[in-house]
Amino acid sequence: MFFMGKDCHNTKILLTGASGFIGFPFLKYLLSLHIKVRILTRSPCFFSSISNVEIFVGDLTSSLDHDALLRDIDIVVHIAAEVNDVEAMYSTNYLYSKKLLFASIKYG
Repeated sequence: MFFMGKDCHNTKILLTGASGFIGFPFLKYLLSLHIKVRILTRSPCFFSSISNVEIFVGDLTSSLDHDALLRDIDIVVHIAAEVNDVEAMYSTNYLYSKKLLFASIKYG
């Protein structure tokens, strides 16, 4: 089975926003394809009943170990966003997205 032109049995995806409105159904879809998924989350207990998910505990706005976060990742799907706090939207939605993009390029 293929996903985005790759053999999904050898693909590992980093997913941000996995507990959100779009992210959670997308996570279940990826798992139904038997794709290996690492999620970045502030709330690991939300995913305690889901097997086959690698949980990386962290926050979009905190200092992250991007090397550990992106190690062995083939595809980054960044869905996380701030939608409630207007003052936090710029830093969370733009600055972190930019930081994650450049880290993804750096770590391959």
